[in-house]
Amino acid sequence: MRTVTCTLTFTDGKKVMATASARSENENVRFDYSGDTSRFQPFGDKGTVGFFEWYLRGIAANYNANIEVTTEGDFD
Repeated sequence: MRTVTCTLTFTDGKKVMATASARSENENVRFDYSGDTSRFQPFGDKGTVGFFEWYLRGIAANYNANIEVTTEGDFD
């Protein structure tokens, strides 16, 4: 199983951590968030792991936030 974790740090110092895990590249999964996601518009709550990373990189770019992406494991 592949797990991707993204940590966004905004210019005001607030952080959001998000995680998604999938067994295959095309599996739709739920995204789990920790922190204030009120600036995430539109709000993404599920999709593929690839979409998850793309979506959060877009949020980081639009809000001038730093993003740290870590991955663990691999697809089955």
